[in-house]
Parts: sequence; C-alpha cells; structure tokens
Amino acid sequence: MLQLPESGHGPIAAPPEPAGEEVPWEKLASDTADPAAHIDTGANSVRRVLKASTAKAKAQERRRLGLVAAIITTLALAGLAFGFWKYFTRHPAPVHQERHLLVTKDTTQPNSYRSVARAISEARAGDIIEIGDEEHVETLTVESRPGSTTAVTIRAAPGKNVVWKPSVKDESRALITLSKASRFVLKGPGITLDGTIDKKRQLKNLVSIFGYSAGLTLEDLDFKSFSHAAVLIMNCQGEQDRPVRLLNLRAAITDKKQAGLFFNAAPSVKPEYNDYIEIGPDNFPGIDPAIAFQLKDNDNSVNGNNVNLPKK
Repeated sequence: MLQLPESGHGPIAAPPEPAGEEVPWEKLASDTADPAAHIDTGANSVRRVLKASTAKAKAQERRRLGLVAAIITTLALAGLAFGFWKYFTRHPAPVHQERHLLVTKDTTQPNSYRSVARAISEARAGDIIEIGDEEHVETLTVESRPGSTTAVTIRAAPGKNVVWKPSVKDESRALITLSKASRFVLKGPGITLDGTIDKKRQLKNLVSIFGYSAGLTLEDLDFKSFSHAAVLIMNCQGEQDRPVRLLNLRAAITDKKQAGLFFNAAPSVKPEYNDYIEIGPDNFPGIDPAIAFQLKDNDNSVNGNNVNLPKK
C-alpha cells in the first residue's frame, strides 16, 4: 500500500503510461495488406514496358524509312545528273564516209584490188567500187553473208568504157549472180556485159537475180553475146518502198529466143514469185516488148501484182 506523506499536500498523480511505439514492418504490412494493390502495381509495370518498347520500335521504323527514302533520293538525283551529263556531252554518231575502191590489174595504187569480189569483201556499206581496166575478166557472185555487205555501187572509173567478160567458161553459169543482194547497185554508163566464151559459145544468161533483194539496182548497162536472157529474174522480190529497179538497159538481141528480161519462179522456193520490181520505160529501146520481156511459159503467176511489165 502506498504510503502518503504526512504533510498536508494532496494526493500525487501516477505518472502517464508511455505511448506505444510504431513498428516499421507493421506500417509496411498495412500498406500492402490489400492483394489488389499487388496486381495493380504489376499491370502498370507491364504497360510501361510495352509502351516503351512500342515507342522504340516506332522510332526505329521511322529511322529505317528515312534511310530508305534518303538512299532512293540520292540514287534518283545521281541518275538525273548522269542523264544531264550524257545529254550535254554526247557526241554525234559517226557518219560513214563512202570510200572509192579501185579494181585494176595495177594494184600498186591505194585501195586497189584485182577483182570485184575481193573489193566487195573489203567494202563497207555505201562504198563505191570502180573498175579501172577497159577489159575486166571475172565471173562474179554477190550474196548476203554474215560479216560482209552487198550494199555497194559498182561502176566504171571516170573516162573508162569497160567490157566485162567471164572468167569461168561454163555456158550455164551467169556472168554475174546476185543472191539476196540488197542495195547492190551496178550502173553505167561505160559498162558492157559480154557473154562471149569463144568464137562458138556464149553464156546462157548474163545476170541472174534471186531472193529477197530490196533496193537492188541495174541501171544504164549494155548487154551482148547471150543465148537466153540478158537478165534472169527468178524468185526475186524487193520491198514496197525499196523495189528492185531495172532502168535504162540495152541489149543486142538478134533472135526471138533471146529475152531482155526473163521472169521465172519455182513455187517450192521462197519467195514463191517475183514482186516489187520496177521496170523503167526506157529499157531495151527498139526491141519488141514481146521479145524484150518474157515469162516462163507465158505464165503470169510467176509475178506478183507489183511488177510493172510494159504492155505488149
């Protein structure tokens, strides 16, 4: 029992009880006691990660697209610059200057050859071959071949009158055979094609023309000493804008069996008939057209609709 002092003072109050101390883990427990808080915190974290990843991916895609656009733009500008450079620095295409080649026995002269065949083999399209000897002996075949041209002009050298005779003494072989000889030109004046083999024999045909021969031209020529035709045309065609042209031709015809132009065709051969052939009005003057222009067996089917034979 508490003893009170004997003095006259009043009763002494008891000291207050100490306040309870807050334990740290109790506060933590109280903050996280709700399970929903744990769930909400995890979801927010996932959303933040996904949002950051998406933003990063979009930024990378924008950088990639920008890089592609920059590359395309650079290439386009480079191509445009190259195009301008090519346009303003281009050089005009070289123009072929025709050359004059000489056929003569005297080959010491520049660009000279002993035969027309050899000159043609060395020629470029558009070249002119001149025959410089007044007697030329050669049996010639001109045909389309890879690496060579038939687009040449053959004529007499200035001031020359050339008599062209065969080197092959075979009556059945023409003096000049032209096979698919597009743009080939043989022109006078000053060239006589002579089929004399010897005192008793002569060539059957002087010139034979075969195949597709756009632009081929025989002009201003003389023919003599042949038994059948000055010019045989067989399975030969030009083109509408580049016909075969036979102009101002003359022949010494003394027999009705001879023809100036003789047309023939074998249906099994391409082209099947003759066509796009221009025949000048001044061919074979003084000769009956019925003799000058003949068809095999008088068969009009050997010619197409574009062969303008003179009326007989």
